[in-house]
Amino acid sequence: MSRFFSSLFASKPKSKAERYGLKGGVRVVDTPHPVPSVNAAPSEPEHPEDQILFEGDGHDSIPIRDSDDELGPVPPVPAEVAGAIVDSAIYLDIIPGVQEMRTMIKQVLEHIQGDDKIKAETKILESDCEFLFDRVQSLKSTSPELNDEVMRMRKELKNTLGHLSHYGTTPAVRARSGLTVLKRIERCHVAIERIRKKLQLIQGAETLNMQQQILDVQQQMLVQQTRVGVL
Repeated sequence: MSRFFSSLFASKPKSKAERYGLKGGVRVVDTPHPVPSVNAAPSEPEHPEDQILFEGDGHDSIPIRDSDDELGPVPPVPAEVAGAIVDSAIYLDIIPGVQEMRTMIKQVLEHIQGDDKIKAETKILESDCEFLFDRVQSLKSTSPELNDEVMRMRKELKNTLGHLSHYGTTPAVRARSGLTVLKRIERCHVAIERIRKKLQLIQGAETLNMQQQILDVQQQMLVQQTRVGVL
């Protein structure tokens, strides 16, 4: 009886394929997975929005990352693409201010050739900025929130100029770059609206402060009149 159960539960003999390390007619070899090289260049962009810049021949465009905080800092512009526009963009990293943004917008207009759509959108952007920048300069605010929004606006313009510096020569590359520039201009409009809202908050706070000062003066005058009446 014991032999019956032992033979029943005994493991089946290996097949010929299993004995020779074959599986499905193909020899199975345990090879370790290759360790990825740290210095290996990525085969595709890290961010989806950069994909459009990798579709050219590699000479007409470079990846320029968005300036949103979740994407990290904006990468530096390569030295081999130096020029008046790039130099101005790098210069803005050192000297903040809205006057430099005016200069950047004018450079965008000067750099665009034969693209009426981008030129029209940039002129609208320039018109929207003029009034807003005048308000910022007249307030001379030291609000860190407002300064942060102005810095964000400068980054958007800097990236727009970076795309224009690699606008390309072939029609296909220029078309793709043009769409990217239009997207950047739209982001500039969003940044302008954020600055406008910050200005409204600052002006509202200044108005409340002025009203409070008027009320304080009226209260002091009322107290003095009451004292004079008592005397």
